[in-house]
Amino acid sequence: MGVHLANWRSGASFAGQARELFCPINRVGAVDLYMTANHGTDNANSPIMEHALRPRVAIADNGPRKGASAEVFQTVESSPGLEDYWQAHYLIAGGEKGNVAPDYIANIEGSPDGKWIKVSVERNGTSTITNARNNFSKIYKPRK
Repeated sequence: MGVHLANWRSGASFAGQARELFCPINRVGAVDLYMTANHGTDNANSPIMEHALRPRVAIADNGPRKGASAEVFQTVESSPGLEDYWQAHYLIAGGEKGNVAPDYIANIEGSPDGKWIKVSVERNGTSTITNARNNFSKIYKPRK
């Protein structure tokens, strides 16, 4: 089984269509890696979609003051089967409860900006995610 990527960026229009796509039959299935839609904003990330996708790993391409809202953070964190949630930036408004552990955040408050999260995928479906700020990496073996 290969790695499945889900990356929707169509904003509010997609959030309104999520029920049709995922209920009563999930037409997409589970994904290994999910990049939150529209930087993790409320208008593009619905609990219906994120729970139906059952991501193993989620990445928020957020900024320090944009995206990855507290509501979306809670939705992603509560998604069935989620192992880890990574963030491009520490969300200032999120505080400790609205951000993941520092190892999983590429750009933290008070450090130089411009670090990234790298995803490498092998032919056998194993993926490695690396935080460029601290070189913290985690390997994810394919689902069985």
